[in-house]
Amino acid sequence: MTRQSKNLYLQIAGFIIKIIFNRSDFFYKKELIRNIKKHLKYFIVKDNQKSNFFIEFTSEETYQCITREQELFFPFYKFRSNNYVRTYYFISYIQFQILLKSVMDQLLNNNNGLHLHASAALIKDKAYLFLAKSGGGKSTMIKLLQKRYTALADDSIYLKKESGKYYIYQTPLIEKESWLIKTNKRYVFGGIFFLKKSKNFSSMKLSKEICFEKLSNQLLTSKNKAKKIFNYCYILLRRPIIIIFFILEKTREFFKSISINWFNQNRYILYSTPI
Repeated sequence: MTRQSKNLYLQIAGFIIKIIFNRSDFFYKKELIRNIKKHLKYFIVKDNQKSNFFIEFTSEETYQCITREQELFFPFYKFRSNNYVRTYYFISYIQFQILLKSVMDQLLNNNNGLHLHASAALIKDKAYLFLAKSGGGKSTMIKLLQKRYTALADDSIYLKKESGKYYIYQTPLIEKESWLIKTNKRYVFGGIFFLKKSKNFSSMKLSKEICFEKLSNQLLTSKNKAKKIFNYCYILLRRPIIIIFFILEKTREFFKSISINWFNQNRYILYSTPI
């Protein structure tokens, strides 16, 4: 019978993930556990939780090797069931992040959630998402707003429906901006902004079809649940949608002046220029 060391419990996007550390003499085990605790310290919870998923670390003396022409591949995790995956102590923390993303995508797919390529900020007690192509201004936007509003994400975020309402959760994934503090806290979803470079300030309505296309392009969730994702995105776009072209230097004043009702009545698409 395999003995186990102390387990670890993570709370991410409302899910409890139990990490099982089987005893091992593998020299990198302590370093890997140290990195997990260091980077995910604000996601660690007490062990009296009902688990939604299990990640088991095990020590293997032999490893499967897959060859393709002159390339060699070592699989570093394997799903044993829908909510149980086994991995090994020889993996790096970056590989563990890849595994964790795969686990979270599965949990979100099955529980009304999306993984979006977006930055986010807490504005007037609600979380607002900023979506754009790579280099489109997501990081610039949260840096510009951080003096007045709390930055929540630089590159990715979880959007989840719970009891008929939408909430935002931070991901545990490493992002470009290391100064962001990641926790397991839940935030009320406020709205979505799309970013694009422009030199002039103006506004116009945007069709649901265009907004749906833009939102779909920023999905990081697995596409094997295409129908469910489609329905989820469509529900998000029920409210009127406005596209706003404006100069980025006016951003702080723009967010400072608008009222909560203004946010609640519309979905807004921000088009901006870099500083």
